[in-house]
Amino acid sequence: MKFTYVDYGKDILEKLIDDGKSVFVFSDNTLKNFAEDKAEKNFFRRNSLYTTMSSMKEYLLPEERLVIREEKRTLLFYRAIPEDLRKKYNINSYYDIIDLGENFLKFYRELQEYLVKDVKNLQNWQEEYLKDLEIIKKNYLDLLDRYNYIPQDWTNNLNNYSLDFFENYENFIFVDIPFFTPFEKKMIEKLSETYELEFILQITEGDFCEDDLKIKKFTFPEKSDNIKVIEVSDEMHQLINLMDIMKEKKIELFSQNPENSIYPLFAPRIFTGHKNILKNTDLYRFMELQYEILSGITEKIFYNENEKSKILYFSSQTILKALENRVFSDYYSFNHEEIKFFMKIIENEYQYITKDLINKGELTRILLDRRKTTKDSEDNISGFIEKLSHIIEDICQIRKVSDAGELLELMGNKEFFNFTKLDEDIYIDSINKYFESLSEVKSLEMLEMHKTWEDYFGENLAEPLYKLLLKYMQLKEIKVSSRNDLVPTKIKSSREENSCLKETGVYIDISGKTLPENNIRDFLLTEIQREENNLLSSDEKRLYEKYRFFQGLFNCKKALVFSMKNEENDLDSSPFIEELMLNYKLKITDPKYDQNDLLSMARTFFKGSSPVKKELTVNSLQKDDSDFHEKTIRLGSYDYSLLTICPYKFYLQKIASIEYQTRKLESKLSPRIIGIIVHEILEEIANIKEDDVKNKNFSLAEVNIDELLRKALYKRRLQIPFHLDNYYREIMFPVFIEGIKGFYKNLEKIIGDQNIISFSGEKSKKEKLIDENLKVILSGRIDLIIESSRDNCILDYKTGQGDPRQLDFYSILYYGEESQAKKYIFNAWDGKLEDFSSRKNTLTYNDMKNQLKEFIANPIYKRTEKHSTCNRCEYQQVCRMRWEDEK
Repeated sequence: MKFTYVDYGKDILEKLIDDGKSVFVFSDNTLKNFAEDKAEKNFFRRNSLYTTMSSMKEYLLPEERLVIREEKRTLLFYRAIPEDLRKKYNINSYYDIIDLGENFLKFYRELQEYLVKDVKNLQNWQEEYLKDLEIIKKNYLDLLDRYNYIPQDWTNNLNNYSLDFFENYENFIFVDIPFFTPFEKKMIEKLSETYELEFILQITEGDFCEDDLKIKKFTFPEKSDNIKVIEVSDEMHQLINLMDIMKEKKIELFSQNPENSIYPLFAPRIFTGHKNILKNTDLYRFMELQYEILSGITEKIFYNENEKSKILYFSSQTILKALENRVFSDYYSFNHEEIKFFMKIIENEYQYITKDLINKGELTRILLDRRKTTKDSEDNISGFIEKLSHIIEDICQIRKVSDAGELLELMGNKEFFNFTKLDEDIYIDSINKYFESLSEVKSLEMLEMHKTWEDYFGENLAEPLYKLLLKYMQLKEIKVSSRNDLVPTKIKSSREENSCLKETGVYIDISGKTLPENNIRDFLLTEIQREENNLLSSDEKRLYEKYRFFQGLFNCKKALVFSMKNEENDLDSSPFIEELMLNYKLKITDPKYDQNDLLSMARTFFKGSSPVKKELTVNSLQKDDSDFHEKTIRLGSYDYSLLTICPYKFYLQKIASIEYQTRKLESKLSPRIIGIIVHEILEEIANIKEDDVKNKNFSLAEVNIDELLRKALYKRRLQIPFHLDNYYREIMFPVFIEGIKGFYKNLEKIIGDQNIISFSGEKSKKEKLIDENLKVILSGRIDLIIESSRDNCILDYKTGQGDPRQLDFYSILYYGEESQAKKYIFNAWDGKLEDFSSRKNTLTYNDMKNQLKEFIANPIYKRTEKHSTCNRCEYQQVCRMRWEDEK
């Protein structure tokens, strides 16, 4: 065996001579293609063979059996798991074992590569787990034999050793392969019995062990004055400095974390991922969102008079996520106003959407509830509902799919799925690759190993088949258009092209979290156990990674490294970069732009407009006559409280109608929905008991409160997460039932000896308070009002904290003065009925009138003076009252 060492910065391919007799084996396809393109072709004789290590092994160890790849391997693995182990590990579907299947294949492949026959020094739980894996392996091997298959991971078999493919060649030259596994070493030793072997390595002589055929250490070159390290704090800080550097020509961009780079998503016309794959296309993004809606469906079956009905509940949160994506909303032609309609559904806490909600007019009522009903508003809502129905119908059609053939027919039908709307100019063959994926899913049905899809997924097949299609799509490589105005800069992996010479290499995403990578994560063995079993260790992996990174760096005529460091976010610089700087006494180069330049740089590069932080010099807003329709202010109890606490917020919320938009539904107990249910129940009970109470009968023995609560729960079905049903029924309802019974007993103690004239729930009233240049009309709806021969009683129901001043407001509204009624608050949680009639600091008629006149007389909407009021105000970013304190 001959070993040739090439200095860093030199062309490793320079001395390769295509003599027609050699087999050149390269570390990867990129270097192989470079070498093949560079070689002088001779059309009058056979050329040398250019291949990679993985391909050479396929030629050298040919398989007579059919090599299965991708999903076929793990589908067969699923079939190999016996029923008792499925129960033991709670395996119900193919998708429960995908990671396990990949780990299983990888584990046994590694044992093959490192010639490990028996794994030793295991703990008891590991021995049990390995025993189960061996059972699955035996079944897997039986299935492979039955169908004459072999997974691509397990083709390392020296029994298949054959030189037939290489019979016309005289020598093998291994280029840029600094590490061989024990199996590969054994294979090469066998190869050396027949051929002359040469190893060309770009490494310092002495750093490579020629006996073990692997790197043993890394030595820095004597000097390097072509490297600059720029320190940045995060990805956006890195981006604005990177964009400036990219003005230079002949730049190649390398990322230590290209798979997770946000730049291709943030600026797809400027950056593309290190691999151009379907996963990064609009087509895939749309289908992924469609799948999320499909998988978010909850199906419920109801029985009514021996008739079974099925209702599909679509997750509102998942639909909103899809609508907020440009690709999805454009496909269904949603505009911004229509997306705001859906946000109103979220604001009303609708966890689910159903066809009945859409078709029976309930959705229209919700959306018109807070709007002035005009012909235009009705038309806009009608258009929105039609588009939302389109989404629901599409998902329902997909949900009917029962096999791969139906999926191919449906998703390949342009009348159903207009995939051409999702085609992008930047890609040449994304639609072709999409159909290729569809065909591959269909081809699984043709394999001898395939039985029925139910064997893998159970009964409902549409969702898992759609997911399978996405899995086939996501890593499909696609071609980028060669039009100069469309080609973005490719973010390559810093693990690639290390041996290729570069004019200017820019390395990004370099930090202690990315370089080196985290230690090897083995699903079974610890790091110590790996070393004890002679498997690849973390130290060996770290050394190899260090060598490859610096090889790429030293092959650049000019290298720029963006080193990320941010102590606040617990982000340290890479130890490799620190070692580099220490070795060459390098100093950090300050970035040209800091974080404060982000907005202006974004406008410069992306040609858009961005908001600019402005300093407020006036903490108020002038009133205008147009603020008050027909020169009238209409106030409920909440409005009045808001106006007196912060007139500026009153303007923003009630006059300017600037709504706070909720973008996320909480999947937990909602105080608002609980309050609505309790109010509805108590109102219904008050209506039932009205005549009884007048006759001094306060007993609830004949009132089925539990049934009323269950009906109320069903009425609010779409606003309550399913997983909370038992909590409502088993915990909350008994508490409320006892509380309501106690409430009526307390009422009997308070008014049982009086002649009841009126017992009325949810009674509304309007009253003009000020009738001057600007009118003020009060309005309200009290939960329960009781009038007797002796007293007037006002009661407010609460499931949270009550405000006694609201009762003063209602007393003034109904009786002209706060002292004209007794005031109570009933708390449904603890069943207490508290009397607030005799408290101090009540709100009087004169107080209210004077405060409102003061508001009318003031020409501005004043901001609150109380700092605490601003702490949780949803309008902070609009008002900026405490902005200086926040900075």
